[in-house]
Amino acid sequence: MVRVSFDADLDLSTEDTSLVIGAGSIIPIADFAGIGGAGGFDANSISTYQPDPATNLDNEIFGDMVAGTYFPNWPVVENALYERTDFLPSTAAASPLSRSFLIRGRRTTNSLGLDSVPDVSTSAPPLAFLFGLGTSLQPINDSGNVYDPRRDGLSIRATAIADAFPALAVTTGPDGRGLLECGISTSDGSITALALSTDYWSTLGAGSPMSLTLDAGQIVETATTTTVGAAVSVSSLTQVGDELILVPANDGLDIADAVATSTPRAVLLVQPGTTGTIRVVAFGAMAIQSAALDGVTNAMTIQALRSPETIASERASVHSPSAWLAMEPSGPGEIPGLRAAFEALPGRLLSPVLVR
Repeated sequence: MVRVSFDADLDLSTEDTSLVIGAGSIIPIADFAGIGGAGGFDANSISTYQPDPATNLDNEIFGDMVAGTYFPNWPVVENALYERTDFLPSTAAASPLSRSFLIRGRRTTNSLGLDSVPDVSTSAPPLAFLFGLGTSLQPINDSGNVYDPRRDGLSIRATAIADAFPALAVTTGPDGRGLLECGISTSDGSITALALSTDYWSTLGAGSPMSLTLDAGQIVETATTTTVGAAVSVSSLTQVGDELILVPANDGLDIADAVATSTPRAVLLVQPGTTGTIRVVAFGAMAIQSAALDGVTNAMTIQALRSPETIASERASVHSPSAWLAMEPSGPGEIPGLRAAFEALPGRLLSPVLVR
């Protein structure tokens, strides 16, 4: 995303020279005999900095991208070693499961040797002081290794932190992304999705196997035939608090979306609503192992694992005004008991939020 943000045509495979976009110009300063002996530059030597963050797989705290834990109530202080009071990096082994993520860009002198470490950190030269006619100020005589902005330019650092919160809204999408779908109704064109009861979900631990059969609108545990959910009709956007209509038949069931990817999928977690409906309480995530459709009965069977708290890579959001109103105590759209039920559920689907 960083690379694309600074790419003129938003296509990293091409080069668009008609528009120069980047994180500032790189202007090499030379000791030309200019006004008062000031330095200068050759206009032909100017280039534009195109950030290309390093992956930092060892999760060093000074890296371009760092996984860890964010502390929202701590003061924002970062020292010269890039150690922060509001962010604690994870170990390299634990970093894939971290809920918070920091990314930084910089233009520095790399005086401590932390800003240009292969595969860990990247930087461009600092910004030069330029004044009238493109000249630069003279360095302070005998400044030695002491930072001198006239000689060393301006160091620039930018940092952003994302944290994960339970998702309040999820959209459907093609190619196995977004909410887990199980077909399109041939009668009215509505999308059919799986909805699991909150009671059933709460009995499952992270990694628990699930063997489910969807038939005649009901989802049952294949081994016990206990009803644990239902098929429902959804629009492209589904939010916590929505009341969804039950789908009674095996109309238009399809396993294509279920098996499109091996990554965890968003699934509806629900409680009974009014007659013939269910209420969305939260979203969970399940990793589909296999799915099959009976050619005679059109019943669908799914083998899956209940995922731990999973951060959605896309198509999930915490920005859902309708959901917030539905959970707001004594608010105009409050649904009694919804907030308590939402907060009590384990293994909710998470969505990243820019917090710093």
